[in-house]
Amino acid sequence: MKILLVIILAFFSVQTIHAAQTYLTYADFLQRVKAGQVKSVSLGKYSGITGVVLVDGKEQPFQSYGQVGAANDPLLTALLSEKSVVTNFSSEADPSGRNMSQMMLIGFTTLLGPWVALVLLILCYIRLGKVLQKLNEKT
Repeated sequence: MKILLVIILAFFSVQTIHAAQTYLTYADFLQRVKAGQVKSVSLGKYSGITGVVLVDGKEQPFQSYGQVGAANDPLLTALLSEKSVVTNFSSEADPSGRNMSQMMLIGFTTLLGPWVALVLLILCYIRLGKVLQKLNEKT
């Protein structure tokens, strides 16, 4: 029972951690860079792009996917340099920041969560039936 509670709490904590991040399409990302709304960016070695963008005057983290090898795109890096965007290069392949164990945990709880709930309901129903049977025998 404790393990199930830990799994459920871990699932929801992972979801709330990444809920505040804005997803931008690559075209929207480029448009915001040209408009000067992107403050900083981290380009992954594959296609992941993360950073900070201005949304309604407030800084907010974002994630996007570019073309494979976007970190090596001379036009993109030149645009970022021209707009004075602080640029970092990361070896992180997944822009959401989730590691493989978190992704497996999410998949595990998504697939098995309903089945575990169903088994628990069945066990409660069986236990309730036994209790009611004992009450009927006493009366």
